[in-house]
Parts: sequence; C-alpha cells; structure tokens
Amino acid sequence: MNTHKLIYINSVDRKAGQNINDFVYHVTDQEILNKDVDLYLVNFVSKICIPVITSANNTFVLNENGTIVSISLTTDQSPDWITLGTELQTKLNFYSPNHYTYAVTEDSAKLHFLISVNSANPISFDFTCLNSVYKILGFEQAIYSFVLQSLESTKLVDLGGDYALFIRIKNGTGDDVVDFANVLPHTLCIIPYLASYGSSLFFQNIDSDYNAKIDTLNSLEIQITDFYGNLLPFNYDYFITLKVTIIGEELNDLLKLNYLTDQVSEGFKHLYKKKNSYLFK
Repeated sequence: MNTHKLIYINSVDRKAGQNINDFVYHVTDQEILNKDVDLYLVNFVSKICIPVITSANNTFVLNENGTIVSISLTTDQSPDWITLGTELQTKLNFYSPNHYTYAVTEDSAKLHFLISVNSANPISFDFTCLNSVYKILGFEQAIYSFVLQSLESTKLVDLGGDYALFIRIKNGTGDDVVDFANVLPHTLCIIPYLASYGSSLFFQNIDSDYNAKIDTLNSLEIQITDFYGNLLPFNYDYFITLKVTIIGEELNDLLKLNYLTDQVSEGFKHLYKKKNSYLFK
C-alpha cells in the first residue's frame, strides 16, 4: 500500500446548500478511509474574491447633538478612494439628523471629514458598534468627536482588507457541516496574497511544517477563515490538492524494508559460508 495519496477537491462539487467557505468533502478512497492521517496542502487555485467591505465591517454611528443614526456602507465591494469618499459623503448628508452638510476628502492615505456648522454641541462618530467599519476608515474601535468642525482618521485607511487566507481542515461527519464550536480548527495552511480583487491566485505550498492530523478520516470540513477563525466571504470556487499520509504506514514500510534487508544479508552470509566451505575442501 502507498503511504501517500493525493486528494483533488473542487468546491464546485460540494453538496447543494453548502457554502464555498465552509463545506464537507466526503472521502471515498478505501485506502485512506477511516485511517489516522496527516494532511498537507499541496496547492490552492482560485481568484481573489474577498470584498473589503462586508456585512461584518460596514457600519458606524453618527451622533449629532445627542441624536444618533446608524450609517451603513454598501457591502460586497472593494472601493477605491473616490468611491469610498463619495459614498461616505452622500450617506452622511442624507442621514444627518440635523441636515448638516458634510465634506469628505483624502490626503496622505487618511480621511478628512468637514462639517458645515460650528455646533457647540458634540458631533461624533461611534465605531464601537457591532460590525464596525473603523479599521477600513482608519480609526480605532472607539468614539471620535469633531473639533472645530473637523475630524481626521488617526491611522492610514485600509482598503486592502485581509491579506491572508487561513485554510482550516476539520474532521466532519454526515452530510451537513458539523458544529465544531468546542474544537480548535486545524490550520492546514496560511496563504498570503497582495493581488487586487479579481486577480488569479495560484499558491504552491513549500512549507511542510503546516499539516493537520485527522483521526479516523471519513469526511473533511473545509473552511476559509481569517486569522481569528471567522469565515471569510469567499465567493469564487477553488481547487485544492491535498497529500494524505497514513500515520504508521511509513514506519511499517521502514520496518519491512529493514526486515527484507536483514533477510537478504543473512542469505548472502549463508552463501558466502557455503562457498568458503568448498574452497577449503
């Protein structure tokens, strides 16, 4: 039996109703089925298709003189400076409780917010809300007040989004995605990328240190997450190749090889002794 097998997985073949970023692959190869294995990702082929702004990071709260309103940016997009600034300005002006006029500009990779009135009452952006857009706009997860009709990002605006995919592999059972809330997911591989949205992504793994041990392999739950284990809104099908090593088989093969070597060695010794016995007759 071979100690290594290759598994080719195409996300297109996932069961109907399962998501690209979290689905179950069922193992059918009898040589590795129900065996304890080590998994190693050989390659990953897809496209960069993770939008910068999603439903998990598109919101902040505008507070004008104690009147608050939630501002939500358009999701599933990867905007440039002009698009981002235009949408912010449009929505601030539209949702302003007191009908103030806002202007949004960019300078040195930071956003500048100007307001048309010099109100004695506080005007602020609250980025402590759920699904806050603070990181993209260049702020911390805190509350920031306008000073002299102006507010500026404290950090550089981040229009790059996540810079790495975390491929996590977990043992799955049944047809549905299993709840592994109490099990630490196996990080099979970290795939860095700096390409723009829509670019092709081909990753060839050369680091064998990243692998996942699976006991009694029967099905695999495959996830694409960020560093913290949150599912990324990956929306383009992908193809991966996994190398499967049956735990214990390599040792068994080595022992068999040593046994055969010993047998051959003993055979030669026997022939040598027999040959020498004729020489001394």
